[in-house]
Amino acid sequence: MFDGQKTEPVVNGLERRKIRTIVADDSPEFLKALGAFLEALPELEIVGWGTHGGEAMALSEWLQPELVVLDMEMPVVTGLQAAEVLRTRQPWLRIIVVSVNDSVTWREECRRVGVDVFVTKHRLADELPEQINRLFAQSGRSGGFKI
Repeated sequence: MFDGQKTEPVVNGLERRKIRTIVADDSPEFLKALGAFLEALPELEIVGWGTHGGEAMALSEWLQPELVVLDMEMPVVTGLQAAEVLRTRQPWLRIIVVSVNDSVTWREECRRVGVDVFVTKHRLADELPEQINRLFAQSGRSGGFKI
């Protein structure tokens, strides 16, 4: 019986559930492109979309995802502010922050609040799939900030 959960193919008799993911960006065009890119990755399922960090936090509390991808600069609540709150409320959650700007200060702030990965938007296609695989490696749900 189908329970609404998307799953990966059965491997050695085991079925793996897709990584439940929320994305948030204030640019509708980028949000759509990021969502399409992430949904094309076979291990991910987008379960929520937000236009600012406040929406991402509310969705995360309600939907209990495993991964949240946040734009750094959003109105109302920034990605950094949302990441700090999410890390406190849901310490198991994996958080990726993306930005147009590659700032040493922002990387340090992301590390300080517990962001797992910081990726510049122009490097997403090259870096994001590898970073997601690293965060959700078969050995466990451990990660660490990548500079």
